Formats: sequence, structure tokens, C-alpha cells
Amino acid sequence: MFNRVEKYENAIKDNLLKNKLLLFNLLVTIIAFLVRLSLIKFQTGDYIGFLHPWMTEMKRSGGLLALGKQIGDYNVLYQFLIALGSYLPLNDLYLYKGLSIIFDFILAMGVGLVVQSLTKNNKKIYFSFSYAITLLLPTVIFDSALWAQCDSIYATFIIFSIYFLIKNKYIYSFAFLGIAFAFKLQTIFILPVYLILYLVNHRIHIYYYLITLLTFWICGLPAFLVGRSVFSPFQIYMGQTGTYKSLFMNFFNLTGLLGSQANNLINYEALSKFFILFTVFILLVGFMVFLIKYQKNSLVFLELASWTVYTCVMFLPSVHERYSFLVDILLIILAFVNKRYISIAIFEILNSFLGYTIYLFSSNINIILFSYISVLTYIYFTFIFFNGLLNNKVIEK
Repeated sequence: MFNRVEKYENAIKDNLLKNKLLLFNLLVTIIAFLVRLSLIKFQTGDYIGFLHPWMTEMKRSGGLLALGKQIGDYNVLYQFLIALGSYLPLNDLYLYKGLSIIFDFILAMGVGLVVQSLTKNNKKIYFSFSYAITLLLPTVIFDSALWAQCDSIYATFIIFSIYFLIKNKYIYSFAFLGIAFAFKLQTIFILPVYLILYLVNHRIHIYYYLITLLTFWICGLPAFLVGRSVFSPFQIYMGQTGTYKSLFMNFFNLTGLLGSQANNLINYEALSKFFILFTVFILLVGFMVFLIKYQKNSLVFLELASWTVYTCVMFLPSVHERYSFLVDILLIILAFVNKRYISIAIFEILNSFLGYTIYLFSSNINIILFSYISVLTYIYFTFIFFNGLLNNKVIEK
């Protein structure tokens, strides 16, 4: 009898060991869900002052019929999903957070797939650990479960766009890019990389960019059907560009070195164009170096994409703390496929998280000090990327 019990016991152990990665993924998923569930009731000023009133107005205006007018500052596709949710008997706080939390898990799977595609050995292990770290990243958890923001949604479609680009499935890649843009204007930070690809990759043709544009426009169909202008998706983003009149918006970048003067309206009017043009100049120099020393390699493309988004958030004015969300995700991927980026990922993600705490918890943080740290981290990243590019050093696992 005891021999039989021991036999079953050993069989169970063997099965657990055989499926240890699957078990790990399952446990991580459960823990990540429970962590988010514990934060579900937390209400921020954004929810009280904006998200809840928008939902109230959407319900009052007839749910999907409310898409006939602009409610809030999100584009049509996100409004459409929220309008669908307005018919559910749910607290709107849980609706907003639930939608973003679902995409947290999809995003983590996308990160795992990209990492798996870029690694040569132990692919399943790298998938599991990158999936876990993405799900348990403080900025990812706080963005959706605490703040009820939707950055994980647009980031998900960008990551899958990159994944399909690596797989040479260009139609899917450019379509996913269009969907990402339909959710968030910040997708524009990565668009220059796709334009550079047109020059260096002869398998990418001009009509792929029309796919992105068409996909973006199609995402506005729910609003067109109830009377909105066919130009409304573009008009919404045009209206967003002049919303904020402060150089520093809780992300530690170059504007943070001005300290309290970064919030001065006079300084914004005087310096905002300088920061924009300076960003364009840095990007142009970087792209020129890339074109001169171009290597046809998926890791190099990922490095360029990360550097481009990083550059935009580091030098542009009015960069919110959440605008670095995509940088955090891209650096997680880079850290897994190239160990040189591990320390950079750690420092940048910590800086991002501290920016979150300024808004969420009114934490008292030395803006100038952490802006210096953030700028130096960016400079180190830039050095590693371009030094590797110029010396043809591409390290892949």
C-alpha cells in the first residue's frame, strides 16, 4: 500500500518538475491578479475629476449614442470600449481598471513573445521570466490597478507590432501600429523608427503605412456611424497637443533640471519650442548615425526603437510621468536580450515609479536631483547603443 502511495507521490513530483514553467506562469498570473485586485477600490483625482464624470455623461447620453460627441479627451476607440462597458451593471471604477488590467496580461504575453523571438537558447525560460517581470512591474501595476489609466492598452499593440515586424509579417505589424495610435497619441514617439525602416528595409513598401493610416481611421467607425465627422479621430489629437502649459509634468527629464521654474507659464512659452527643436535635432543625429552604420538585425531595431522613444520623453516638454510607460516595457525586453541594459532598465523604471508617486501620493522628491540621474541614465543608454552600433557589437543571447 505504502509503495503504491509513494509511486503516485513521485509521479506527481515528476509531473510538477516536468511542467515547472507552466506552473510558474500560472502562479505568477494568480499573484499578479490578486495584487491588482487588492488595489481595485483605490480612487485617484483623475478618476474623481475626469473618468467618473465622463462615464456619467456617457450613460446620460445613451451609451453608444454618446459617441456622436466628444466626451473627455480620449480618442474614439477607447471611448467605444467604455461605452460598451456602460451597459454592464458594474461600478465604473472597476470597468476602467478591469479593461486596463486585462491588457496588462496581454502586454506581458507580448513582451514574452518578443523576448522569446530574440533569444537563441532557453526561450521558454526567458518567456516566463519576462512575462513575470512585466506583470509585477510597479509602474504597470500602478498605471492600471491603482490609477485606472490605459497605457498598457496602446503599449500592447505596439509590442505586438514589433513582434510581427520581427516575424516579417508586415501587414499585421502596421495594422497593430494603427490600432495603438487609435488608443494613444504617445504612439507617435515610435513612428520615426518605422519611417527609418522604410529606407533600410526593401521589403517594407509605402502601402504598409497606408495600412496604419487606414486602420487608425477605421477605429473611428463607431463614432462615424452616429454622426461624428470622419476627421474627428485626427481632430481629437490636434486638440490634445496644446492642453498642458508646463514644461515639467512629473517625469524626470531635461526640463526637470529647471526645478520649480519648469512650471512657470512664461518659461513654457519661451522654452517649449527650444525643447521640441532640440529633441528633433538629437533624433536626426542619431538616425544619421544609424543609417551610416545600419545592421540588419532585430536587436538593433529594438535598440533604435527604445532609444527613439527614450529620447522623446527625455527632451520634450510637458512629458507626463506615464509617457515613460513604453520606455519601461522596451527596456525590460532589452535587458533580457542584452545584459548591458539591465542596470539602465532598473534605474529608468525606478525613476518612472518615483514620478508616479508625485501624483498619486504627493511625495516630496528632489526634482533636480532625480532629473540629473534620469538624464545621466539616458546618456549611458545612448553611449551603449551607439558604441555598439559604431563598433558592430551586437550581443544576443
